Amino acid sequence: MPQKHGCVVLDGRGTIISEGYNFNTFLYKKEFRRGVWSIHAEEAAARKLTKRMLVGSIFIVVRVSASGEFVNSKPCECKCQKMLTKLKVSKVYY
Repeated sequence: MPQKHGCVVLDGRGTIISEGYNFNTFLYKKEFRRGVWSIHAEEAAARKLTKRMLVGSIFIVVRVSASGEFVNSKPCECKCQKMLTKLKVSKVYY
């Protein structure tokens, strides 16, 4: 992956409770076709927590370009923004 995304999750007091990064994985399930799937940083961080822990949490999302610079990393609309809204995350910084 030429650009790397990372995510840190904070609880309401500002304590880090989870982290995640983007990666590819090979999945095979009956309901899906076989192949390589991308796991987004926000998704990877959220999977480590219970729904109760995610309510009111704060997500900080960053992206590092291929040249090593920090650049904007707004959560994608098709998957991550919907997930964060559904999980009742309090704030998202990017």
